[in-house]
Amino acid sequence: MTARIEYLSNVDYHGRVEAVSNSMSECYRVDGPAVYHARYVSRTLSGESADHFRIGNAVHAKIAGEEPPSIVPEEALTRDGKKFGKKWAEWRAEHSGEDYLTPAEARETDAMVESILANPTAARLLNLAKHREQSIFWDDKDSQLARKCRPDALVPGLIIDLKTTRIRYPTPKKFGRIGYEWGYHRQGAFYQDGVKQIMGEEWQPVYIVVSKLPPYCTLVSGWDENALDLGRSQVHLSLTRLARHYSAGDWSDELGTTISTLELPHWAWKED
Repeated sequence: MTARIEYLSNVDYHGRVEAVSNSMSECYRVDGPAVYHARYVSRTLSGESADHFRIGNAVHAKIAGEEPPSIVPEEALTRDGKKFGKKWAEWRAEHSGEDYLTPAEARETDAMVESILANPTAARLLNLAKHREQSIFWDDKDSQLARKCRPDALVPGLIIDLKTTRIRYPTPKKFGRIGYEWGYHRQGAFYQDGVKQIMGEEWQPVYIVVSKLPPYCTLVSGWDENALDLGRSQVHLSLTRLARHYSAGDWSDELGTTISTLELPHWAWKED
């Protein structure tokens, strides 16, 4: 398959499971081959609930100028704004499958977007972004697997990724720690591989990070080459192992092959 860009909806992109995305690679790495097979091969396991992604998705949509989510009317919520009771159930049934925000979440989303656009660096990058959410497909020469990625935006030389965080004041050190835990260094390398197939050179991943907590601070930052090299080697290892499962048709894992040893967390030894 020649590397190519396709213009797909988000739903259609995620439905193309014949090509491995970063999130699919992460599923294999974190959850193991049996869960990967159930989710992406046999399709007997649906994805995790996206409820906690609603605000992040709404921020993405507003920045991209896309259709905003439905706003839940106040009368469908409890007095303290919670989603509960008959009126909420009726409203949700009428809007089944639609993205939505409560009025409070809509106000938070607006404040987050305002913070992003008030950041001179973030605003300049978004203004320069001419290619948004394009789906890139290519063949991985090492693993022989088809791969795909969908960057939020491309600016010449840069791969823009919009992230939301529960860190009230996101600094490079704080977000770097969270980014490592969530595997964002692997995501950055994965996207870098895909963009290189199209552009012919490595573009630098850059994150526009906005806090979900007041005053909704915004950070613009990116990984150094050491972090991306580590991420790329980890992605390569996952894809190599994943290719073996596809080739052999064997999706068993180590859980049923031996008696394992439980491990205490490192901080357990510090307790009395």
